Amino acid sequence: MIELWIATTNHNKIKEIKNIIHLFYKNYSKGTELSKFLFLKSTKDLKNYSPPEETGVYFTDNAKIKSRHLLNNLMEQRTLTQPLGILSEDSGLEVESLNGAPGIYSARYSGPQATDRENNKLLLKKLENQTNRRARYTCALSFLFIEEERESSKLFEAHCEGQIAHQEKGYGGFGYDSLFIPRGQTQTFATLPPDFKQKLSHRRKALEQCLEHMNNCFKKWV
Repeated sequence: MIELWIATTNHNKIKEIKNIIHLFYKNYSKGTELSKFLFLKSTKDLKNYSPPEETGVYFTDNAKIKSRHLLNNLMEQRTLTQPLGILSEDSGLEVESLNGAPGIYSARYSGPQATDRENNKLLLKKLENQTNRRARYTCALSFLFIEEERESSKLFEAHCEGQIAHQEKGYGGFGYDSLFIPRGQTQTFATLPPDFKQKLSHRRKALEQCLEHMNNCFKKWV
């Protein structure tokens, strides 16, 4: 049995990542149950876990910080089960006319304990006099794999292009989904059906790249 840890405490991200992983392996293995060889866990399963300080200058930096921080936590709390995979991600919204802001500060754009609503409100205020509302969602993934005392790591990144609406619309999703209109669509992510949104998702695009690599790492252990 291979353990795959997801390095996030964000319930929405955990749910989305697990759904994409299950779908990938269901299609890849033509129905073989994921639970037969992969045990999914997240930092929510750890006692006294505190997320690391995100000191990177870009999403990939913070993704690496998160995966390394979780590995250190696992080493401190228990004997590592091998093989072991650690998947971490950092993602956010980059707005062209704001020079890429909110960027890596997306989750805390309006303050350390900011809510999605507060962040969206600030973003709309910043764009009040802007005609260029082009934006993109970015997702960076870091995958650490430990086997037989050896460690390997790899980074992945993907984007979803679009634009920012003039007002919030919809109640689905999270983050800036009620403001983000993906390219080729007329509705925000928050109003699109979850399955359809997932097909366009930056997180899914990055995960699909990562899962191909991950599957190669797991092959000899399955």
